[in-house]
Amino acid sequence: MSKRPLCIDEPHFLAFKKSRVARFLLVPAPRPTNGVSITSQLNEAELAILQEYGALLPWLTSANAKRKQITDAFVEVLSAAAPNLRALSLSGNAAITDSSLMLLGFRCRRLKTLELQGCDGVTAQGLEFVIANCRNELEVLDVRACPLVDDVVANAIALCPNIRELYLSGTAITSAGVRAIVNSCNNLEIIDLSSIALESSDVQQIMASLGHHLHAVDISFCMGLLPADVQHIFDTNPSINVKAFGLDLFGVRVPAEGTLVY
Repeated sequence: MSKRPLCIDEPHFLAFKKSRVARFLLVPAPRPTNGVSITSQLNEAELAILQEYGALLPWLTSANAKRKQITDAFVEVLSAAAPNLRALSLSGNAAITDSSLMLLGFRCRRLKTLELQGCDGVTAQGLEFVIANCRNELEVLDVRACPLVDDVVANAIALCPNIRELYLSGTAITSAGVRAIVNSCNNLEIIDLSSIALESSDVQQIMASLGHHLHAVDISFCMGLLPADVQHIFDTNPSINVKAFGLDLFGVRVPAEGTLVY
């Protein structure tokens, strides 16, 4: 008797046979829109990524689509085919919008790492939604160069108890948003605050809340800061890595254990 081919409409059957499957060519579930399959909306780069992941998609936990001309249509297919995603990089894809973030929030609620650097089409509304749905899992969030991300997102991040790495440069988040984050997210190890309008009191609050737990901080181009503020960081945590490009820090003493780049 000939073997019956695997069918994407039978996920329970596929899962049962998982250990015996050598290759499974994904055919995304046809969700016709006016009779047209969603896969017909994908560009060549998007189709190539799906083909590369192939048999892994139902169990895929990490996907890198950085600077691949990805659109919302790709995220729609990926989030449906790979609901177990833990890490996803969409950085450098300007066509990504809140639609993608809404889908991720609905379908991929176990995300630990989400990278969106340069996705300047995403807004606070979409990002707030995905953060709210992944808040207990999220550990790394990169929203650099997302100018429509503001303090609404900062307040959502403040509710993420396990966030370890946070990259906020080039957003509309203010010092008030930064304070909300550092007051609640005590597990932060790396934080990028470059170009945010910080003052001395903000630095004092950051170090009071995070203290010796912080491994690295980027305060480049935070023009309201003084050499004494950087010195306060080192006084609190001598082994910290500080980036301070664009600041006039002549004369700041750096402890032997610390690192200062400026």
